[in-house]
Amino acid sequence: METIKGLKEKCKIQLNKFIKKYRKAKLKITKNKIISFVINFFPKNVFLFLIMIISLLLLYKYSNNNNQIIIYSQPISNSTFDAILVDPVTINFKDTNSNVMPDYICIKFATYDRDNNANYRYSLYKTFNNKKEIINETIFNSSNLKDGENYCFEMSINNRDKLSDYSVSIAPIYATSSNSITIFNNSDTKEATYTLVKSSSSVRSYIKIFFPFIVLVYFLINYLINTKRLSVTKYWIILIIFYFIPIMLIYPPYEVPDEPVHFYNSYRFSQLDLKQPLYQSVNDPYINMPSNISCLDYSTIEKIDKVQNLNDITNCIMETSNSLNNTYKHYNRITTKLGYIVPAIGIRYTDHFSNSPLKIFYSGRLINLLFSALLILLALIITPKYKELFILVGTIPMFVQQMISYSYDSILNSSCLLVMAIILNMIYSKKSKLIINFIVLVILGTIIANLKYIYLPLFLFILFVPNEKFKNKKYFKYLYCFALILVSYLLGKFFQDIFINGGNSIGLSSSENLSYVLNNPLKILPIAFNTFKINGLFYLQSLIGYFSWFKYKMSDLFIIIYIAMFTYIILSSEKINDDKITKTICYIGLLIAFAGTFAAMYFYWSQPKLSYVDGVQGRYFIPLLIPLALLLFPKKTRYKMNTNNIYYFVNIILSHYLVFALLSFY
Repeated sequence: METIKGLKEKCKIQLNKFIKKYRKAKLKITKNKIISFVINFFPKNVFLFLIMIISLLLLYKYSNNNNQIIIYSQPISNSTFDAILVDPVTINFKDTNSNVMPDYICIKFATYDRDNNANYRYSLYKTFNNKKEIINETIFNSSNLKDGENYCFEMSINNRDKLSDYSVSIAPIYATSSNSITIFNNSDTKEATYTLVKSSSSVRSYIKIFFPFIVLVYFLINYLINTKRLSVTKYWIILIIFYFIPIMLIYPPYEVPDEPVHFYNSYRFSQLDLKQPLYQSVNDPYINMPSNISCLDYSTIEKIDKVQNLNDITNCIMETSNSLNNTYKHYNRITTKLGYIVPAIGIRYTDHFSNSPLKIFYSGRLINLLFSALLILLALIITPKYKELFILVGTIPMFVQQMISYSYDSILNSSCLLVMAIILNMIYSKKSKLIINFIVLVILGTIIANLKYIYLPLFLFILFVPNEKFKNKKYFKYLYCFALILVSYLLGKFFQDIFINGGNSIGLSSSENLSYVLNNPLKILPIAFNTFKINGLFYLQSLIGYFSWFKYKMSDLFIIIYIAMFTYIILSSEKINDDKITKTICYIGLLIAFAGTFAAMYFYWSQPKLSYVDGVQGRYFIPLLIPLALLLFPKKTRYKMNTNNIYYFVNIILSHYLVFALLSFY
């Protein structure tokens, strides 16, 4: 024991000596005017300075590993060909539409999860006058292959040729039944799982022009943080201008999951005839769109991973005439989601003076972003405390992806943040305007209930409002809270029913899974266990940064860093109340919202009798982060928070995200 105490004392002495030397060195450096000026452009926190360095190294590594573009991909690998023992497996490109010739073909091999040592021949053929001519051959050994991973072969193709004239084959030279391999394929189409890759993108050279701008913005914001006393609201506006809008412009159309559907639904809302009765207007299921509307898919979602040609973008900016002959009619029944009204405003306005698909598309995106950002700005203004927590949640890269898209989740998440801000204002403000707050909360609650009513338990946090705000009538507070939930739910359902529901019915899988669980209630535990065993890491990744159609992922290291930052805020904040009963009720409410998300996806989305829940994404839990943090605040604050540290961190993350998006999409 004495030895341990002695070691502790020695460590304390050495640590104090180090701190004194560090402070002296820091003071000496800051006295130099040039050095002190330069320091203002960097985070003044050692931990965050290291995160900045890590961010740069990760971007450098990502740039080197991501300098190729995928021009075609058959990603589905739910089956395999027979073992390649005698007959070769041939891959032809007759149905592969690509104007860009690949440099490599990367094939996903199946090695039966064992070590093999067979020899195979890769051959590239060209068909000319109905005769096959060998262009290139490579002999390889299967010991170099790994199960379920791509192996790339060179393709020497003339750029003036047609890709459909070529084919490749994998043929055995020496292979036995215990020493063979095969290739993954799509069980429905029997097409091999492969990608066609080009070494570089002609667009990348143009994009490099933006990198100095991003670097300048990053250091300029750091300088403002260090030299000006930026309020949270001013900082939020800076982020909108210098990060959110550029990220919105960088994301190609449709590169957010389900964005094509969200775009068409918003377009449908924009063409409601306000002069007609609502029932008559919604009965016309067609949208009049520019005839070249298909050009919006210039990134070819889920098939390629980069925009290859700037001409595709410029052609999509071009307008068609507004004549009936140049209009495309798209069938789309109107949906029930109020979130589509926001981007529909931008579409309706732009559609009046332009017939350019790209201008129309980005106008809706911009309005969606600005409206969502405005709701969060109001939340930052209204909440009397925990502003740093709001800004940290509001700048999570996955949240930003939703804000810059047509997804109604951006309106949902922003509304949830504003609800929590109003509730915190009711808790800490001296005067409570109960009637006005009730009206505003009902409006927000109606939006939430209409989009995803599972988040209505957030209103339970009203129970933290002191009783004196309700004239010491505790029953009135409970009545106020549950009336909000009930009225919001009923109004949300009313707006669902007022329009024709054009969504697909849930159908067989819903009733089968519901019956399956009701008849086998003990299956819930293994289903829950399997769900987190299979998808646990994915939930964290898709909460922080798993972008596009789950093609681009930020380093998992950022998950740890985000957890550290949330912990820092939690340990630097005061608890909101001692009432254990209220805390228990709120914990139960969050648990209902959390479990309800999984239940909804199991009953409405997952295949019948699936052993785990399919379809859940981490971004669904963004609205629950602030209420969860409020419940986790300790009795005593352990650290004094420096708001600048949150500013530094957000600046690093968003600049990293901006460069990451550029490298990923172009």
